[in-house]
Amino acid sequence: MATFTPLNAASEDLDKEKRTLEIRIEEAVQIYQNALSAQKQGDDNAATKYYDELLNVRILRELPFTVNSNYKKNNALLLLHYLTRKNHGLFLLSKLQSLLSLDPSTDPIPVYRDALLDFAIALACDYNDIELWSFVAELAEKLEMPRIQRFALESSFYTGYEPFDAERVFTNIDDLNPGKLISLQNLYNLLKKLGGIAEPLPQLDLSISSLYTLPSFFPQLPTPSFHRRSINLCPKIKKLQLSHDTLHGFLDLVLYALQINEKKTPTRGFPSTLIIHVHSLNLSTAESHDLESTDSELWSEISDAGPDTNTINTAAKLSEPVYAKDIVPPPSDNLPKPQLLKRPIDDSDVRISKRSRGRDLRTPSESNLFSLIASITSDINEQIQKRFPDATSPFSGESMFREYSSIFEDYHQLLVNFPSEGSIPDLDVSTDSAANGAFSKMILIDLAMHSANRLEHMQVPDGYLLQLLSEVNSLNMVPAELATFFVESMLRPRKLEPPFYLQQCWGKIFKKKFTTICERIESTLHELVKASLQTPEVFNISQSLFELFLDDYFLALKFSSNDQKDDNVSEIPTESLEYKKLRCLRWKSLTEQVVELQPSCKSSSQRHLIIRNSWARNLLLRLTGCSSEAIVENFKQLRCLLQENSDSLELLNSQCMADLSVQVVDFELSKLQTVEFFNTLFMNTKNLDFNAVIKNLEPVLSPENKFAEDPQAKFISQFLEKTSTEFQIHLWYLLYQAYSSAHRPYNSLLCAFQSLKIILIRLCSSSFSIQDAGRRQAELLGMLNFSSNLFRIIWQKLHEQPDILSPCNEMTVIDCIRIILIYLRTFAIYVGIDEDISDQRIPKPSNPEFDSYAQTVKDSLMSGWCIFYTLFAHLLHYDFIKADAQKLLPQILTAIHSQYSFRGYCSSSNQSFLELSQTECQRLDAWENENEILQCVCCRFNLIIGSEYYVPQSHQSDSVNLTSNDAIKIIPFILGFAVKRSHGWVMPRSDQKNALEIICKVIRFPGENNADVYFNKCAIKEFLERDISPQLTKMLLKSNDILGLREIGSKVVDDRVRGLYYAQSQVLFGYYRSRLKGSRCINDLLVIIKYFLLDLYLNPRRQDSWYTCSSVFSSLADEELGWSAEQICLADDVINEYRRKAILCNLMALSLPFTQDKLFKANVYFDFAMNLYASARPPLEMAAFLPSETRVFSGASGLYNLSMKPIEVSKVIALAADYFGMSAELSNDWRALYMLGKACRKCGDMENALVHFEAAAALAPTKSGSGSQQALLIEPHYALLSNLSKAAIEGSVEIVQILSYLRRIRHPPKDSGSLLEVKNEDVNIYKRNALLFILKALAEMRILDKQSWHHRPTYRIAKIMEHLGNVQQAKEEMETLFSYKTSGKSLLNIWRTPNERPGRHFYYGATYSRYLLSLFYKTNDKVNFLQFLKRFRRSSSTIYEHRQIWLDIMIKYLEDLRLQHSVKETQINDLPLVEFKYVYKEISLLDEQKLSLLHQVYEIRKLNNGLYPTIKVDDFLIDCFMSLYNEVKSSISPLDANIPNSPSTITAKPLNDEKAINNENSVKQKTVITRKDVVSKVLALFRPHRETYYRETQNKILQKLASTSSSLVRSFTEDSSQAGESPGIHEEIQ
Repeated sequence: MATFTPLNAASEDLDKEKRTLEIRIEEAVQIYQNALSAQKQGDDNAATKYYDELLNVRILRELPFTVNSNYKKNNALLLLHYLTRKNHGLFLLSKLQSLLSLDPSTDPIPVYRDALLDFAIALACDYNDIELWSFVAELAEKLEMPRIQRFALESSFYTGYEPFDAERVFTNIDDLNPGKLISLQNLYNLLKKLGGIAEPLPQLDLSISSLYTLPSFFPQLPTPSFHRRSINLCPKIKKLQLSHDTLHGFLDLVLYALQINEKKTPTRGFPSTLIIHVHSLNLSTAESHDLESTDSELWSEISDAGPDTNTINTAAKLSEPVYAKDIVPPPSDNLPKPQLLKRPIDDSDVRISKRSRGRDLRTPSESNLFSLIASITSDINEQIQKRFPDATSPFSGESMFREYSSIFEDYHQLLVNFPSEGSIPDLDVSTDSAANGAFSKMILIDLAMHSANRLEHMQVPDGYLLQLLSEVNSLNMVPAELATFFVESMLRPRKLEPPFYLQQCWGKIFKKKFTTICERIESTLHELVKASLQTPEVFNISQSLFELFLDDYFLALKFSSNDQKDDNVSEIPTESLEYKKLRCLRWKSLTEQVVELQPSCKSSSQRHLIIRNSWARNLLLRLTGCSSEAIVENFKQLRCLLQENSDSLELLNSQCMADLSVQVVDFELSKLQTVEFFNTLFMNTKNLDFNAVIKNLEPVLSPENKFAEDPQAKFISQFLEKTSTEFQIHLWYLLYQAYSSAHRPYNSLLCAFQSLKIILIRLCSSSFSIQDAGRRQAELLGMLNFSSNLFRIIWQKLHEQPDILSPCNEMTVIDCIRIILIYLRTFAIYVGIDEDISDQRIPKPSNPEFDSYAQTVKDSLMSGWCIFYTLFAHLLHYDFIKADAQKLLPQILTAIHSQYSFRGYCSSSNQSFLELSQTECQRLDAWENENEILQCVCCRFNLIIGSEYYVPQSHQSDSVNLTSNDAIKIIPFILGFAVKRSHGWVMPRSDQKNALEIICKVIRFPGENNADVYFNKCAIKEFLERDISPQLTKMLLKSNDILGLREIGSKVVDDRVRGLYYAQSQVLFGYYRSRLKGSRCINDLLVIIKYFLLDLYLNPRRQDSWYTCSSVFSSLADEELGWSAEQICLADDVINEYRRKAILCNLMALSLPFTQDKLFKANVYFDFAMNLYASARPPLEMAAFLPSETRVFSGASGLYNLSMKPIEVSKVIALAADYFGMSAELSNDWRALYMLGKACRKCGDMENALVHFEAAAALAPTKSGSGSQQALLIEPHYALLSNLSKAAIEGSVEIVQILSYLRRIRHPPKDSGSLLEVKNEDVNIYKRNALLFILKALAEMRILDKQSWHHRPTYRIAKIMEHLGNVQQAKEEMETLFSYKTSGKSLLNIWRTPNERPGRHFYYGATYSRYLLSLFYKTNDKVNFLQFLKRFRRSSSTIYEHRQIWLDIMIKYLEDLRLQHSVKETQINDLPLVEFKYVYKEISLLDEQKLSLLHQVYEIRKLNNGLYPTIKVDDFLIDCFMSLYNEVKSSISPLDANIPNSPSTITAKPLNDEKAINNENSVKQKTVITRKDVVSKVLALFRPHRETYYRETQNKILQKLASTSSSLVRSFTEDSSQAGESPGIHEEIQ
């Protein structure tokens, strides 16, 4: 056997993989050949063995046609599968034949199934093997699998891609070859056995047929006997359950059964073997059959595609009943009820209960809105009655609605008992029925009749459904028989009762489904009627079916002529209009045959049937276009027939022939005389000749026209008075469209109002009131639907054209208001019903269409109130009305809004009322109507913006996204009340901030493409990138326009948008100052900067924007400075950039002319001076003034760059002092005087500084802050005392003057007046007394500071004590500012004071630390010094320039150790390893006193932790170790230690011998020790395991370590004394 490479070999070559598959196929073929040889030789055992081995081969275990197959494209593999499976199946059958000859009791079924499986796999590989299909058919016949047998026989006719065509096979038998005739005979026998062939096959020549009769392939194989009945005697019984026990449920079940039958029945229309049994949970049948569905293999259950939209889902298990319902399953009592939103408390009282800033309180809302409006308009009502005494005023209250109480009662009952789904026959006709303005002949035929709308009424006698179910189950009907039985039961008379068709009123859905069933079994019904023409009941059935089909054809014609679609057309299979027409003609001829066979002596029921038939035939003639003469003749005959017996019929379920009476016939005859007029109208509308349409309709519709001269118009007008209301509305709508297209809006508006008036006249007519309740309520529902559409049309006109009412007179407006109020009063009934439903006092209607209808009513309510307001506002313009519109109109709007402030009523009708109310309130008086505007904005856009008097409430309205146009409209209002500015400070409200953020996002920047805006943008950006130079500062302070910024006019930017970005930035900045300050919200401040820059691009000369922008940049710098000391060092460039831009914005604000008051000017001066002073002082002193520009100069050696000269700090502080002084002159504020004194002190002018400090202390309040944040204000008082102590120590001011200042301080110490007495003593005594007085005053001030916030007095007390020689007390005072002795992590024990500049806190920490170190030296406090260092090392976040201070400590510390112990610098020169080991061992045995120096360096190395360069510490550590090393080595005898004399035993080699050099280096590395090894060995001496050895001597080591600190402290002191009292250590830093 050939060898092969497996697939998991190392190589990944595709050719090798392909070769591997070929080898496997070759091996399998070899096994297949061996199996065939064994089978040929008759060795069944060997063949079985080979076949088992073959089928277990890897490539044959996976079927080649599966999705996951890797070899499905290999033809050789497919052939191998095909041959193996086919021959294996034949081998199994052959082996079974041998076994049966030996043992006849062998069960053949398993072998048949295995062989059938093999044949199936073989056919999947090659489906063109006709012989193999015949094998499958014969095996399926033996197994009694008719479905498989039939499929195999049909497949033997057409293989490959040709589908089986039964019609072609059974009609073209002569074209079949002999091999297919046997299959045809077998298929015929099978279908005949199943009852699926209605007609026999065409006659064949039996002799020829016998020649082609082939014998059986397996004649000796037996057919097993199954223990079940024959298949043709065992149909499948389907048990279905009613969804609910009504005719609706039975109808759904019948329709569902037909759909199941259509899916299960083959395409040739073979009879169904599916028997339907109906079951109901609530109805107990007399003969209850607990039948199980048999497993039939002929038909499948349900198609895998699932049921369509008209079917229901069947249950998977037979034990579960099947609901035959195409809408929803039956409701369960345990289902949770939907939670409806209840109406909240009316918020009108809330709105009017707020303080109204002196405004009149609005009238509170009442329960009855119409009574409230009547009370508001009582004066207007009197004026109308006085002007028009005979007219009915629309504002007379409830008295106007009394005559319409019956309408209100009918509508209330209709809503309480809302019709179920589809229970109204037809409400599809609306004002939109004139599609494209065309007048259709179907509109004339349909709408000229009175409305046939009725509510569904389908009650059945008790026990009828139970009897119906029992009869159905006893007859064992198939779906078609069940459908026929149900149709007959609905159309056949019941003993002495008329049929349900005439007795019940069917809803639209029921009628459509019933018509669908009739269409599906029409041929059966036709044959049934045709077979029993003389039966009395057949006339009822045939005539009713004729009327149903005629009604269906009529509705189809109507919808096709109007280009409309019915809502439920998609649920029923549609047919062409021509087929519907032919069907009606077919049933017309059939009913004529029935009429001819009726007896001459006719009963009343037969006479009524003949009348119905005559009317239907006449209507069909009209629909098919018959001549008018024949139609008139038929109507005359029908009139005589009706007059003979005074008959009058009413067909409850017919749309096209609802009422049959003499009056209707007369009306139809008169209608035929108007055909010419309406044909002309039809052609004009079709040609879109609107002027001609107006000319046609104006004379017959307008009531003010005279008809004496035009008899045709008079006749048409009289005819229209007899027509239905729907038809009249249709004509008015045509006239409305014509007026609109002819650009006559006022006339079109009057047409819409006239339609509303016509509907109202119809609802108040006697003919409407005498109808039965069901028909009256159905028509009322349709009329109100008309009015809803008209409301939408009218409001659209009024909204789009505000001046459309200008030509309208007073009476027309009053009449329109009255009509609108009546409709609103009708629709308001729904509000009460909705209240009851939400409060669960009444149940919600089960009709799913109720929600959509409810939304329609809500839309009608709000659009109707918009129409009423518009008409009422126009009425106030007339001269005879004397009323204050600005006060009256907002009351109307507020009353309406408060009445509908629940469950989203106010947002209905596409938020038309909210938009109207908001717009009108802004137009009338935005300030007075602020609350209503806020509520409208909240309901429309979900923007909750509260004022100081009112916060809007949620009305559960559906909000919309805010658009740019909407935002622009509300910008002036929001900016008018929300932005209350006071020199940069804005009332911070989060809701206003969020609202303005949304508005700014919606409105795009208006000047993106304008050249002037772009110029301003570039100029401002370039200006903010400049350095601060003396020239620039001088030019800006002289108010020179150096930027040349351009003004942006109103043509480029809308004035309403111009202040938006300014207002938003002010609100955001105010929000930051009140809530976010100190939280390092950099991103929020950058957003504020963005809005300020956008405002400056549009308004470059707005001084307040430049000034506040400077404050924002300063806040950015403050946030970075106040976070941590480390952040100051990391973000120094960013902080300097913020400070530089803040100063530039200040300069730009100063360059613009001041237009505001002195206080604003003083604030600008003060902030500018503060920015200068803060930038010139630590931390980051003068960094903002460093120039980044360079100049290029030409020298002897070429061009070179020279940096610009920086500004001197003295000039910056002097400029700040000038502006502090100007701010103090304008505002007389203590802060300006306080900062002026500090600036003068830094400039060296102590005398003026003391003057300003004293003035600031006199003006300063006792406490700062407000509320619980109040704290004692001591800054100006401390500054005065501190500078007096400095002046006394320095001698810059005479002592007498100092004493004079001290006598005038606000908080003098107790019992210290003697210290200030002048007794001609020594000046030094006066100086000492002054310092003692200041000490006591500072101590008294510190006692007043109960919160211990202020730390500066403690520092100043320590400085004075040191000067007086009491260093120990000075140190104790300073130690209170630190917490290094406790176990906490923080070093500083000071707090940020309210008036402390950001960043100064960390600078004070550095100053205090340096000063405390010097005091430790002076007091020789070594232990506290070491503890302080340990805590100081971990305090980098609170100490400014922490690293630099630590470096200074380490440098002095190591130098002091080197000098104290005389440690020399040494170099390690290849110490021998043997020698080092011996000496190191001796060193490790030394006592702690000799190792104390190394231990001190080890401790400081651990404490340093890399902050100071570790290599320098290690160098000093090595120096200390080598000093000890040499000392120990010198005390050891070389002979005792066996130490070699030479440091290395490696002999020298020539330089050119590279191998020798490498050997020497390797040996050297093994015999010498390096510097790194020395450090590691020294550190090993003091590892944690040796800590127990030194625990007893720890105090001694600490003392030695502290003794070395004296040089360090001394160095600090010496540096300070040499440089004078430097500001970095000894001077107070403000």
